Amino acid sequence: MKLNTLKTVAAAAATAVVVSLSPALAQDSDLQRILDEKVVRVGAVEAYPSYRQDLASGEWEGIYPEIVEALFSQIGVEVEFVPTEWGTAAAGLQSGRFDLIGGFSARPERALVVAFTDPVAQVPVGVAFSSEENASLATNWDSLNNSDVRIAVADGSATMRMVQKMAPNATFVPVKTEDAAILELESDRVDFFASTESSLTLYGRARADAVTVNYPEPKIGQDSGFALRKAQPEFQDWLTVSLNSMVSDGTIPAIRSKFLNPQE
Repeated sequence: MKLNTLKTVAAAAATAVVVSLSPALAQDSDLQRILDEKVVRVGAVEAYPSYRQDLASGEWEGIYPEIVEALFSQIGVEVEFVPTEWGTAAAGLQSGRFDLIGGFSARPERALVVAFTDPVAQVPVGVAFSSEENASLATNWDSLNNSDVRIAVADGSATMRMVQKMAPNATFVPVKTEDAAILELESDRVDFFASTESSLTLYGRARADAVTVNYPEPKIGQDSGFALRKAQPEFQDWLTVSLNSMVSDGTIPAIRSKFLNPQE
């Protein structure tokens, strides 16, 4: 009798512990909070065609806004965009300002502080230039590896780190946004604007009469995916499975093509 009583007490105690822990576990789960609140906060950087905010409406458009809208609409979750910059995006994730950010390339130093999904695309990195005198320099990274060469790039971006590795002796002009980097080039304050194929394709098309885009040898590129806070395995698994499905069924390739190869 005493043994049965002890078992009953022990079982009740165990149940109490589970019940008391469950709210804490739920509170620590980004995925559960998102499902409960039906809102996900997504970091957004002014870097078209990846992201762009319409100044009149305040709405965000671009490759990654369209991907996340398609992704979270499947589970009835509203997307709320939070403006940020590439250089402060990791801190924004860590502090909880937003839950994830797309177009954030996986790099060893970044992986120390945030988690990543599988890539949704592989994106080449290259340069744009306006002076034909620079055409020969743009053929390979060794030619760009000179202190006389000035390269504008978005500060804190994966592109900046990659290009600095390929041409460490070049003079880099880090600016807050890609629009600012383009202004540096068009004002003749730099020789090159370095970015990903996504941005270079649209810029080169828009300024075909004045700008040339090239991808120096050896070819380099980024695995572009989504970043989220560390220690969120359920959210990371769900994102990876869902995004891989959207790549396989053609949803993400179609979105990328829509912005990179718009119909004339």
